[in-house]
Amino acid sequence: MEEQLLEFLRRHLPRHMVPVAVVELTEFPLTPNKKIDTAALPAPATAGTAGAGDAEAGDEVERGLAEIWANLLGLDSVGIHDHFFRLGGHSLQLMRMAAQVRKSYQVKVPAGVLFEQPTVSAIATYIREARNAG
Repeated sequence: MEEQLLEFLRRHLPRHMVPVAVVELTEFPLTPNKKIDTAALPAPATAGTAGAGDAEAGDEVERGLAEIWANLLGLDSVGIHDHFFRLGGHSLQLMRMAAQVRKSYQVKVPAGVLFEQPTVSAIATYIREARNAG
């Protein structure tokens, strides 16, 4: 059921709007005031699965990016194919990551690239190509 819903959303929404995980609930947890208790919502199963069976960083760019991501997301390690949003990242953290990348590599990575290709491998490739072109 979850995969069917995600597939439907992939066909009908722009890629950056498709959720990375879905949690099925029989009912929303409520506060005493009958508002949704966001603190009581269960975490998606995919959050925090950093580096699970993923390739380790190869060159200095990939290692540096993986370290930036791990620090930003509070994880021990990040694999080069891990998806930023599936690791629990959100758009504000993505912008912080972009600032750290610009500071560390003197390369500005556009927000569109970050949202469309949110993996260490893809961003490392973008940085290498930008360095070679400049």
